[in-house]
Amino acid sequence: MSSEKKLAETVNHTLKLRKNIRHVFWLYFVMFALLVGNIAYFVLAEAPAVVSNPFNHRMNAATDALRGYIIDSGGYALAHTLWCAEHGAGQREYTLGRDFVHIVGFDGFGRSGVEARHNHSLQSISAEILQRADNLLTGAPKRGNSIVLTANADLQRLVVSELNRSRGAIVVMEPSTGKVLAMASYPDFDPNQLAENWSALIADSYNTPLLNRATQGLYPPGSVFKVITASAAYRYLEDYAAFTHDCAGEAFFGGYRIQCYNATAHGTVDLARAFAVSCNTYFAAVAMEVGSERMADVAERAGFGAGLGFDLVAVTSSFVLNEGSGTSGIIQTAIGQGRTVVTPLHMAMITSAVANGGMMMRPYVVDHALTGIGRQTAKTMPRAAGRVFEISEAALLTEIMVQAVTDGSAHPVRIDGVAVAAKTGTAQNAAGDDHGWFVAFAPADSPRVAVAIVLEHSGGPRRAMQMTRNILLDILSD
Repeated sequence: MSSEKKLAETVNHTLKLRKNIRHVFWLYFVMFALLVGNIAYFVLAEAPAVVSNPFNHRMNAATDALRGYIIDSGGYALAHTLWCAEHGAGQREYTLGRDFVHIVGFDGFGRSGVEARHNHSLQSISAEILQRADNLLTGAPKRGNSIVLTANADLQRLVVSELNRSRGAIVVMEPSTGKVLAMASYPDFDPNQLAENWSALIADSYNTPLLNRATQGLYPPGSVFKVITASAAYRYLEDYAAFTHDCAGEAFFGGYRIQCYNATAHGTVDLARAFAVSCNTYFAAVAMEVGSERMADVAERAGFGAGLGFDLVAVTSSFVLNEGSGTSGIIQTAIGQGRTVVTPLHMAMITSAVANGGMMMRPYVVDHALTGIGRQTAKTMPRAAGRVFEISEAALLTEIMVQAVTDGSAHPVRIDGVAVAAKTGTAQNAAGDDHGWFVAFAPADSPRVAVAIVLEHSGGPRRAMQMTRNILLDILSD
């Protein structure tokens, strides 16, 4: 074999070897990058949920520190652990018991609420050297971080009393920030009596008292969904202001009948009047004109099918409308029936988005943490979830929601000297009487508070309207 041929073979072998080395290098590089990416994703996205998971036994390890306080926005201790100099840490106590149970949660037999979500912080000792020194000098117990809520005890008690042991939920929110000011759900339970009642609580599949209906209850929204359908009219009708409908109390669309409440004939209505009197046939006509794809687009912008990013466990509202839904699906969805379900928390967020010029804020119920020596940490800053409505669109929705109060179905919530924006809702329920919905915010020209209420089997929104009015009066009087 000539030297030239040997040299060529050597060069080819070297090039092939280098190519194989490069392949192996990039294979290992990609594998390493995927490993780093997976670790980063776990640390940034999954770790908080794993840490707060009640089945994480590592977080149940014994500690020589007292569990931190859970405190309302005014400094009132809602949860604390008893301390005895002789016996050490004792039982966890909840000073307002049932009133805050679906926010604060419980610690024992697993965990729920803030007790679960912020378990790691409540057990963690900050400024440990100082606390241990104080423990040696004074005998004071070492204490984990305390959690300060956005909710206020006085307002929470008012909201609970308004709910008055009626099945359902109430959410009160600050539109500009997403702060949850109060949140109640019934049936409830006493977290101070878990040991005595645990077996009965988990067996009660009818009342489901462990379920936080404000964040985990899925209900057909009924006519409060017309906020979304009105948004679709604004966005996608060629001239929404000129779009009118002659309401005879009922109408047929492709052979499917839809009826207004009590078959009331509203006559010729435009968007504002139809919204004020909650005309079903008008909104069905809008949805037929807009189409399923554009209706779905508006609903998805409003957060249907997406997580809410809330501190506590919250289920996802569901909206199903596509090309296969047909005429029946479109007209039923337009009035909040069909295959649409929503949580009270989500309806409070949508209402707040209208009040906030179209920007939806992420809801939160924990304002900050306090270390064992009283230093503030982990402050929650308001964050936008996204623009749901254009500014002009939110202004229109506000205008027609105000008209629903001044000259429409929501008139019982009127307050002298205050412009209130609201919408009523009655959701059909195959299992019994209709559910009643009501959403509102006030003052309409400078919103301070938004409210969403659902009452199961109430037959309609009348009671929810009076409850909302009482809550608004209390807040706006401050």
